[in-house]
Amino acid sequence: MLFLDNSGNAESGAETPVTDMSSVSRRRRGFGMLCPLCVTTAGCVAALLPLEASADAVLTPNQIGGVLELVSSNPDVARVLDANPASASYITATSVDISPRLWHYTRPRPDGAAHVSYQLTVESSAVGIAYDMQAMAYLHGGTDIYRFANQRTPGVLPEPAGDVEATFSECAGMVDVRWVDDAGHPHAVTGGRIMAFSDVLGNTAQADVFHIQSGSTSRPVAVHGDGSEYRLEIFYDAGTDPSRDKVRALCQERVLVACDEIVPVTCVIPSGSTALGSIAGSLDMLGEHEQPVGALTQLWAYGGPFGNYRYTKIASDPASGRFALTHLMPSAATATPTGYLLFARMIVGAGHDVEFFTPPWITDGRNGGRLQVEAGKQIELGELLVISTVESSRPHIGAHDTTFAYASRVDVGEKSLTHMVIQAPTET
Repeated sequence: MLFLDNSGNAESGAETPVTDMSSVSRRRRGFGMLCPLCVTTAGCVAALLPLEASADAVLTPNQIGGVLELVSSNPDVARVLDANPASASYITATSVDISPRLWHYTRPRPDGAAHVSYQLTVESSAVGIAYDMQAMAYLHGGTDIYRFANQRTPGVLPEPAGDVEATFSECAGMVDVRWVDDAGHPHAVTGGRIMAFSDVLGNTAQADVFHIQSGSTSRPVAVHGDGSEYRLEIFYDAGTDPSRDKVRALCQERVLVACDEIVPVTCVIPSGSTALGSIAGSLDMLGEHEQPVGALTQLWAYGGPFGNYRYTKIASDPASGRFALTHLMPSAATATPTGYLLFARMIVGAGHDVEFFTPPWITDGRNGGRLQVEAGKQIELGELLVISTVESSRPHIGAHDTTFAYASRVDVGEKSLTHMVIQAPTET
């Protein structure tokens, strides 16, 4: 993509936001240029194409400016904010009641632990263009998103009218999440995510912690201390290896958080092992040599409750045979049972005659299209993923003689289907 630099020259790959046009004159004449003015909701950048005759581009920019800041008179809250300062910010302005809508953004660098000054160049008009403003700061080394309450500006008029101010200043509260065992002792987790929802932003998390350090027994989360009730979704991980034992669980709480307040939230992790499930079967393409290189013969069960997934590799030579996806969180762990999707992949052949092959996904039409894993039980797929190749005029699957070329899944509900049969390429 090309942008205009402040001298009017085109440069490629510039990181300068497309709306930063403080030094661009309102009227330029010449052969076409890209206008770093606005992006429509369709994602198109306003531009003039090269013409043989001169053309005019009339811009009427002005600025929206202000600050983003989190403040607190509670020294304990302020200490946490200072120890985990903002590393980045993101501010957008979307025009109101004009078509096509204009969209502008900027990413100013913080100038304090929880303070960002910004100026955003936007388009204006003689009647004024109002903008819906959204702002967020990235705290805690960039792993926490703090979203400020949205604002709508008054109409932005052309210069020499003054800049429009939009200041986001909020008093911080804090949720102190702690994980303990049944006896109340600190319990370390190996990862997770915390989201805090309030009525102010609806289904968008006001605070979103998308990384928790392995070994943590607690995690502070900064929220807007406006007295709102927050619905907390606290995901936490046990285990370290996603191919064997890593499992994610959920702790949910509702709390009220006021300005400068620290609210403790305790998640109890039950002692003992949770009854988990598994999926097993055989994977093989008969008559072909599955290559073990890179351990690329893999099977994945994903999309389970709380985002749980599991993968396994067949590293033998040839890379085929029995597989087991173990320690799967039961589908009934969520209020509405959440099943798993299963897919496999392999490399077959040798030398220059190699092929990357992915069989259809394994689903279960009897259970909403997903494999429902039960606690303490194993889903046995048998030889459903044992694949035969035949020379024929068209691909087919087993006794059903349905076209494999367009199949995206194989249904375990078809009891008579024991394995797949696919067509080998036919010489022409």
